[in-house]
Amino acid sequence: MKFNIVSHSFLGKSPGYEHIGKEALIGGGEVYLYDFAKFLQKEGNEVTIIQAMDVNSVFEYEGLKIKGVRPTTRIAGSKGMIERYGLFNLAWKNHIDKDVDRVHLHDYLHAYPYANKNMTGTCHGITWDCPRFMQKGLGMKAYRDTSRKLACFAIGKLKKVVANDNFLLRFVQSEMPQYRDKIEVILNYVDLAKFNPDIKPSQRQKYPDRKIILYPRNFNYGRGGLNAVKAMKSVVEKHPEAILLMTGEGSEKQVAKKYAYDNNLEDNVVFLGHQDHFKDMPGLFASADVVIVPTECSEGTSLSAL
Repeated sequence: MKFNIVSHSFLGKSPGYEHIGKEALIGGGEVYLYDFAKFLQKEGNEVTIIQAMDVNSVFEYEGLKIKGVRPTTRIAGSKGMIERYGLFNLAWKNHIDKDVDRVHLHDYLHAYPYANKNMTGTCHGITWDCPRFMQKGLGMKAYRDTSRKLACFAIGKLKKVVANDNFLLRFVQSEMPQYRDKIEVILNYVDLAKFNPDIKPSQRQKYPDRKIILYPRNFNYGRGGLNAVKAMKSVVEKHPEAILLMTGEGSEKQVAKKYAYDNNLEDNVVFLGHQDHFKDMPGLFASADVVIVPTECSEGTSLSAL
């Protein structure tokens, strides 16, 4: 079979993640997509991944065909809903292979407006559950309402939606029970060949006398990166030897770095930048005394937690 998998982000630079290399997986969702595509390929299928890029392009990455799509009216530097679920949603359909057998939306919110009953999608966590959305402000309310409406549209139009936890299933059972049978829960996973207690620590020689706390995430909305830095202000009062290693990129990173600088935490908070999931992250996990996953909202079963 010939598969087209649609995902706004997969490889390289994306709004908010400009410091990531052009052939790097951004985060857990992209690792999931890579594994999924390689699995389909191993089963004898032909796989093409369609993702947003600055220019239209076709190239190969580790045996996978990649189609880069530049939305017709892409706004330079745009982020969030406008970029991901507006401009890209309007563009991807024109790049689907004419002889494709199955179109799968790696993020089911890409369903609007072109999804149909022959397509499937994946939900990586509901996106309208953040406490901040309940605060006053048109921006927050618009984000919450729009993402919820996009989800309902996707659930109604797609043939099946895979969720990596039970949150979406409970929502559909409560709010859209007629579509209950469309939801398939396939729990997230971790590769124990790569992440296990026998992995050699990569940071212990560098910080031999420190208590290492690892934040193994990006700094995108709702992941709790800024909260983690704020917490270190209290931690170092009792444990001055503690050090917080923070991976990743994202919109909150500069705010978190400024807070660390303003509060004299530069010796206790280290920003490592983007780390390769397969090459770098196992050694980082093995180095840590404590790993924190301080997610506020908008996440399914966290790959970093597993």
